[in-house]
Amino acid sequence: MKSFDNLLKNGVICDTNIWYQFAKGAIDENYIKNHKLIATFVNITELAQSSNMILKPQLFINTLKALKKYNTGVIKSNPFEHILDIFFNDFKPDHSLANRILSGFDTYMSIEPKLISKNDMNKALKEIEHVKIDRLSISDHVNAGLPEIRKNIKLRGGKKHRRKITTIDSWKKFISEIVLSYSKEFLKKEYRIELRDPSWTKFEFLLTTFENYFLELELSNNRKFDMNDWGDLINLVYVQPNKYYWTFDRNWSNLYKDNKEISKYFF
Repeated sequence: MKSFDNLLKNGVICDTNIWYQFAKGAIDENYIKNHKLIATFVNITELAQSSNMILKPQLFINTLKALKKYNTGVIKSNPFEHILDIFFNDFKPDHSLANRILSGFDTYMSIEPKLISKNDMNKALKEIEHVKIDRLSISDHVNAGLPEIRKNIKLRGGKKHRRKITTIDSWKKFISEIVLSYSKEFLKKEYRIELRDPSWTKFEFLLTTFENYFLELELSNNRKFDMNDWGDLINLVYVQPNKYYWTFDRNWSNLYKDNKEISKYFF
């Protein structure tokens, strides 16, 4: 990881939609000249779960070709193992799933879409929908709690008071607990991350985004948590201080328009 990280120093972590934009010809190659574009585990798993694979095969193939052509490297660690890799020097991430997905992409690009049977197409679509339902359950859980949160904000000083409260340590705790649960279930080992560990500085962009995103979500009466936002949020795990982040979604960049320390991360 360490030598690979040095190779990608000052690289650009990409939102999954960037690869689609390349496929559509919406990005001038000269714009990325001399820049290192980085694909992530989140990118490739989102692509692998996309219905475009079945419903828009040519777009999907062009996207995979763009991914292969323009990336300097792929961070193959899943988000939780990427976090563990940064906090624990003896930890070695498992890249086997990412390697299988990338191999599957190569196989897909070698197959003529017309040769895929309707039965296989329907099976694939059902699997993709099953994954979407799992992600939807996360958004439903978050949205179910919003009315109570908003009610408490009104009772405890209103929006102006809420904006003065920092929640960075709360998000550190939240992430630590998720990583601990992951390590117990999948690694059969307990990895506990201390809230005062200095390595948290490497997640400045992630933590500030969580804080700002959920602040605005709580204060906007009609806004709901979207299942696609979770993928966008967790992809920021890979944006360390020596990297940039590239997205066409202005909802994210608008969170930092008045924060120069954080807006510096945007490509």
